[in-house]
Amino acid sequence: MSKGNTFLKKSAIKILLTLSSKGQPFNEIARRTNSTSVTVSARLKEFRSLGLIKVGLSEDKRVYELTEKGIIIVPLL
Repeated sequence: MSKGNTFLKKSAIKILLTLSSKGQPFNEIARRTNSTSVTVSARLKEFRSLGLIKVGLSEDKRVYELTEKGIIIVPLL
């Protein structure tokens, strides 16, 4: 599938909605979306390449957060 179809892929919308309230660590994203680590990893990589998410630190843990572009997209989902 091309990048244009990212939102149609498994768990894509669930992952973005999970990040809509605040940044989340990888394991929490997988738990909240009931997705495998392979699926979460693939979607996060795609979203980073599209500029929808970024990686930050919270309490010395890596967290995934929406970028400004991601924040604009979430209400459309």
